[in-house]
Amino acid sequence: MTLKKVLLSTLAAIILTSCVTPQNGHPKLTEGSVSQDVRVMSEADKLSAAKAEGAFKHINIKRGKVTTKPTAEQAKIIANWQAIQKKYAKLKVLNTQQAIDIGGALGPLLAAADKEYVANQPSQYNNSTGQLVITPRSVVSLDVKGYCMDPKLTAAGRGEKFHLISTDSLISSDLLPLYRAVLAYGRLHPETHDNIQAIVWAIRTSCDDDTKYIGMLNERHFKILNESFPDGVNVLMKHINACHPATNIFQTFANEFKKSLNAEAEKFAESTAKFNDEMARIKSGGNAAPSSVQDSSEYTTLSPDVYARVVGTDQLQNKMEFLNNSNVPVTVSLPDLAAVPRGLHQIVEYGVGTNVAGGFLDEHGNEVMGGYAAQAIRFLFDKSLEGTSASTGMGKFFSVIAGAGLKNPALKYALNVTPILGNIIALPD
Repeated sequence: MTLKKVLLSTLAAIILTSCVTPQNGHPKLTEGSVSQDVRVMSEADKLSAAKAEGAFKHINIKRGKVTTKPTAEQAKIIANWQAIQKKYAKLKVLNTQQAIDIGGALGPLLAAADKEYVANQPSQYNNSTGQLVITPRSVVSLDVKGYCMDPKLTAAGRGEKFHLISTDSLISSDLLPLYRAVLAYGRLHPETHDNIQAIVWAIRTSCDDDTKYIGMLNERHFKILNESFPDGVNVLMKHINACHPATNIFQTFANEFKKSLNAEAEKFAESTAKFNDEMARIKSGGNAAPSSVQDSSEYTTLSPDVYARVVGTDQLQNKMEFLNNSNVPVTVSLPDLAAVPRGLHQIVEYGVGTNVAGGFLDEHGNEVMGGYAAQAIRFLFDKSLEGTSASTGMGKFFSVIAGAGLKNPALKYALNVTPILGNIIALPD
């Protein structure tokens, strides 16, 4: 086999075994549908929920248990490497063909070790982005404090069932970028939670006949709108005025705000009092009995092999569980999801997540390939290359590995300091 064929086949193997991100970045709600009334579950939604419930009921979580038994695929890779290792054990100087042979067996071994490293990383939640990266074949849970999206309804009670829908179906398309930027601001500045809540109400009710939630905005909210999104106040103003052309309500309200410092302070106190009254009314229903409907609506299928379960734990707070039954890490963007209660209560948009915990679905083989990879790199330490062609052949091979983007920092470091490679390559950090 030529060097070119070895390099191409090895590259293909590495790419196939180290792909860790779904094409779309995070799962979309591809199963089920969002009807005109998002509170009504369609037949497709119900099938999606039942599928997710079945997936959760069949999992068997293994927490921290380790196995050293390789899979059939790993065993084949290990056997191939051991044969090559035995064949060249006594050689100290390698020619071009021998370097290619070693590289052809070492590449899949390193790729498998790197894949195993990625699979064994714990699920991670990034509060600044709202993104949750779920490890392959694992379950992760977290508590999430959210925002009320239906100011005219009370908060759901403990034990309420929620199904997930896309936020896109709840916010006008021209306000979505602003809306997401405001939520991101709230995650970075948790002390602004109440102010963000008021802005969410104004955005959600921007075209309603009842404009009282727009009237609750004050200069503090204007500041957040402009700091979170370029010209954010005007973006919201134009949308609201388009919905209320006869009154030009937002422009009038904004102009009144600037009449005097005394009027501004008075307006601020008034809007704050109104907001507090609304929150008190909303939270008064927070201990109400959850929906008594017996169904699977707390479950949602996000994408093939990725499922969620959402149950209320307090006012505007939910316990979320995610199941990744696939063999690659999956990223879920919480700001793109909203939780719809089974009963006639608040829809919840997600803000800050805490208490992240998880477990694997299988016994994890995180002590299998790493040991063989370390052994293989040690095997190279007492080897040298015969002439420029052998050095070039080995260098090209490892350049392929470097280009594939190994994730294991220990593995990258070990390859960097292996003498046989010299200064041929520098693996990227």
